[in-house]
Amino acid sequence: MTPVVAARGALGLAVLVPWLALLPIPGALGFALVMLAVIAAFAGWGLLVARLARIEDAPVALVIHWGLAAMIGLAGVALLLHQLGHAVQLALVVAGMVLHGGLLLLDRRKHEERLVDFLRAEDSRFWLIPAIALATVAALHVLGTAGDVISSPFDDDGSLPAQLHRLWQTGTLADPIGLARDAQLGGNVTASALVTALTGIAWFRVVDGLGFALLLWLAITHLRPRTATASLWALLLVLVAASYPAVAADANPRWLATSLLLALFVTFERYAVPDDDRELWPLGLLAAAVAVLRSELVPVAIAMIASAGVLAIGRSGSRRRTYALLVLPLAAVIPFVIARIAARASVPAGALAGRHGIVVPLLIFSGLLVIAIWIPLVTSRGPRRWIAIAALLGLAGILAQLTGTRPYALNLVWPILVAAGLALGLGALRTGTLDLRACALVLSLLAAVLIYQGRDGSGRTRWSRRYSDLTSGIEYLRHAYPSTAQPDPYAPLLASVPEGATIAVWVARPELLDVRLHRLFDLRTPRSAARPIVILDTLHPDYLLVEDDHLPAERARRDVWFRLACPELSMQPFCLDDLQAFVQKLPQVASSGTVRLVRVRR
Repeated sequence: MTPVVAARGALGLAVLVPWLALLPIPGALGFALVMLAVIAAFAGWGLLVARLARIEDAPVALVIHWGLAAMIGLAGVALLLHQLGHAVQLALVVAGMVLHGGLLLLDRRKHEERLVDFLRAEDSRFWLIPAIALATVAALHVLGTAGDVISSPFDDDGSLPAQLHRLWQTGTLADPIGLARDAQLGGNVTASALVTALTGIAWFRVVDGLGFALLLWLAITHLRPRTATASLWALLLVLVAASYPAVAADANPRWLATSLLLALFVTFERYAVPDDDRELWPLGLLAAAVAVLRSELVPVAIAMIASAGVLAIGRSGSRRRTYALLVLPLAAVIPFVIARIAARASVPAGALAGRHGIVVPLLIFSGLLVIAIWIPLVTSRGPRRWIAIAALLGLAGILAQLTGTRPYALNLVWPILVAAGLALGLGALRTGTLDLRACALVLSLLAAVLIYQGRDGSGRTRWSRRYSDLTSGIEYLRHAYPSTAQPDPYAPLLASVPEGATIAVWVARPELLDVRLHRLFDLRTPRSAARPIVILDTLHPDYLLVEDDHLPAERARRDVWFRLACPELSMQPFCLDDLQAFVQKLPQVASSGTVRLVRVRR
């Protein structure tokens, strides 16, 4: 097969394969095709961004991240207008798929020439082994995380599937109790909605598996393995990532955040000093996507925008530069901010968790800020200096507890370190500014430590346990996908409640509730679980829907005295927690099994 024929065949498959996701193919194969369609949608929007920015040399992995950032920005506008329902989510994805196929065909000669040049190049063979390793590890993580039904559904702020369900039904996020949005502006839910638009929210855990795959793809692309040595480094990168011992047990977007951060850093390194100021547009979009994803990443996004502005000093002024660095990011972020403010204003302030004092964190941040700026200015040159400063600013905000909320902010330390390390380290390896003989031993020892830890770690961090869980998830996915919609078990209890009534809920499956008929607030979240009575006293709901979630049994397992004094299902006053005691005092409206509906306001 000649390179020309192979290039045309690859281009044809790239256009046609994503549309196979619309066929009713069950199991893991069908799910894999849907994920390819989602990636194609990201690529379609990314190709449009690249075309508008007049960028022709961007690698595919980077273009995909540009498309994801653009879709998050568009979804934010729909969220503000209460229109980000399932139909709009599908429309954004299908439009991306149409753009992907249409722009590939429109520029097919250019893409064919690039593929032919790649296939004819002598160094193209060095991509083969890293690409095979990447495809294998990525497939395991994407499919395995999708079928993982054991992990926690919470992403620090609240239940991710419950918020996705609310978004599907109402087109917006209007529960400031169930989704406090102290740790995010809604970016994680929005990105998850786009990824699961074709699959259903039951497979929401796939988001971070997809983020892991995109991160590795972009990292290898940034390294550009064009020699045998670089190919070995790329393979080592895949092995280290596969054995990474820090395993998330919840829906916190660690890998997705890391992937978007790396894309922001790589985009800055490539286009921070552009020939045409329109090349800064992808940087503005990525900065906005990072900012709405997690509040801990806001300093990084601001630092990258400010750094691009600093590098532009001395060049002739341009309206396009102002648009890219100021107007475009603000236009993508402001809808999320307004939606968050509107949601929080809909409930009394006392029902929301209060912020800690800001004076001490601000003083600590100021001291760390000096260090964060001084070290890179002294030790580095070029665009990487500003990347290091941005990463250190993000870390300073977390360590000073100025950004994020305790204790969840520390979860974002590793994504910042990993993304900055990959951007700086791989870029230096690619350009030859690092002495490979000097750093090879250190990097090899670090890789050995990670791989050893992944093999001999405890619990979910151990290789055997982690990949056993992933293969179990794939097996579950093979039999359960596509899943049918589950009936609402709480509907019979709520049938007698007047339409529009305010209901506080503490149930195990809030994603099954119909949120269109009543005003529902989810109390069972990491932030509000410690203070449900305070929230109820301030919120003054009409009803309270409570499900026995076996907390007494869990308490009995840890406390021998409680186990002896309080037999199972004991309703003695000293055996009840605060919420159970509160429910006991209220008139019961209806009950079914372990679920009770009580009237709060008379």
